Amino acid sequence: MAAAHTVPDHLSHFLPHSDRRATAEELGDGRWLVAGRHAVVVVGEEGVVDSGMWYEVQHVRWDSASRDLTLTWVDPGRPPLVVRMLTTDPAAFMGEVTGKVTHSLVVQKSAVVGGTTVTAAVRRRDDGALFSTLVADGPLDEGGRQLADALESEVRDGVGLD
Repeated sequence: MAAAHTVPDHLSHFLPHSDRRATAEELGDGRWLVAGRHAVVVVGEEGVVDSGMWYEVQHVRWDSASRDLTLTWVDPGRPPLVVRMLTTDPAAFMGEVTGKVTHSLVVQKSAVVGGTTVTAAVRRRDDGALFSTLVADGPLDEGGRQLADALESEVRDGVGLD
């Protein structure tokens, strides 16, 4: 397994103090992807280019053939963040990222409704507050929306959210 990296000193001043030594990987375009304390951050010579709180990340995928890392957001209106990493062994980085996304998930349940996968989750913000999300990977008719809402109610009830 490759050793974990950190952002070079000349870029670290763009990050919060708590993230200056966080696990990071260099990207093919010279920027860096940082697994910060509360957020994933893309930083380069121009400063912070993109970021998202860990509870905003639906999932992360690594493609070893292309060396592309794709972060899919909970908000389906936000385009996925796709970055090409220089490393061929992102095990340390992916372990860190996976741990942070998993920590934000309290409970998650999925169902297929009319060919569309619906995922309801209760997530944890960095301040500990809980909230729910409902994501569908395709269209839902009225009956599908009702089933999706019931799935979200089920996960909310499971952790005592009103």
